[in-house]
Amino acid sequence: MWTIQVRLHSHIRTPSTNSASQIQCLTQILANRISLVLYNPEKARRLKLNVALIIGMINVSVFIVWIPARLQISESWIKANNVWDRFEKCIFLVVDVILNVFFMRLVKSKLVANGLHKYNRVYRFNGLLVCVSIIIDVSVVTPLAAAVWLCNTH
Repeated sequence: MWTIQVRLHSHIRTPSTNSASQIQCLTQILANRISLVLYNPEKARRLKLNVALIIGMINVSVFIVWIPARLQISESWIKANNVWDRFEKCIFLVVDVILNVFFMRLVKSKLVANGLHKYNRVYRFNGLLVCVSIIIDVSVVTPLAAAVWLCNTH
């Protein structure tokens, strides 16, 4: 019996841990990219710490809601997971947009405006990547919204 429980828990724990690690790493990459352009090391340190704390708290809350829902503890956990999953992805979308827009503003104001025109290409390319990133984030949230709407109306 114990072996079955360990396999079940590791089967549930591994994908959620991988997902949390990926999200934490991606947002820290964005924060590190900003800190390279940000001239104030104290602001850069606070940005990295705040991003890590915000994403870490969201990831912990996902573990708290997602695991009982996957184990089908009760119907209320499953409903809470459906709502929280969509909300959590919206939070990640907002954090992604804020960090990317902040980086683009820094590149434009600190580099391009001060005569480093070779960063204009970087700025435009990053603008394209930000648009693609936002489209992908929205496409992740949208099917969830459609599925929840469909389940509630039919």
